[in-house]
Amino acid sequence: KETEELKSSLHDATCRASVAEIEVVNEKDRRELLSGRVSVLQTENEDLKNKLQQFSDSIIAKEEYTLTLESQCEKWRETEEKLHHQLKKYEESEQLLKKSHENTVMELRSWIEGHKKVEK
Repeated sequence: KETEELKSSLHDATCRASVAEIEVVNEKDRRELLSGRVSVLQTENEDLKNKLQQFSDSIIAKEEYTLTLESQCEKWRETEEKLHHQLKKYEESEQLLKKSHENTVMELRSWIEGHKKVEK
């Protein structure tokens, strides 16, 4: 009977040891699986960080380009205003030249008429 109890006790201890060994193996497998998942998540995280940085750089570049365009537009507006002002001056000068020309023509006609009368 004692032998039977020892056998039973040994069998129970062996079973517990086997279960403990299986649990250790399962824990190792679980850790390896989790480690793999962590590695994948870290890689995805790095990829997302890189994409975010590229997106951020792209936004900054577009903002700088927009500022450059706005600055150029402002310069063109200033140039347009200057040209418009010059055009007005030229138009005024043209009107003055036309009046001066008309006056000169009238004076010449008057002078010619005066000389014709003197000759007669």
